[in-house]
Amino acid sequence: MGIIINFLGDAAKIVFGSAVVGFFVPGLSGKITWAVLLGGIGVTAGFLISAVSLSKRLKQSKTL
Repeated sequence: MGIIINFLGDAAKIVFGSAVVGFFVPGLSGKITWAVLLGGIGVTAGFLISAVSLSKRLKQSKTL
């Protein structure tokens, strides 16, 4: 379960770095649109919420 939590946390960082930061600092690949920015924020939030939820569930199961 810990591996999945770490994966989701790392995936959130990668999506944030590529979509959200890329919107404000355009690179060689061209300009990132508003749709990509909002999609990146949504996916980042989804990954983080999933990681935190699984982490809390893991901690609760260990205390029981």
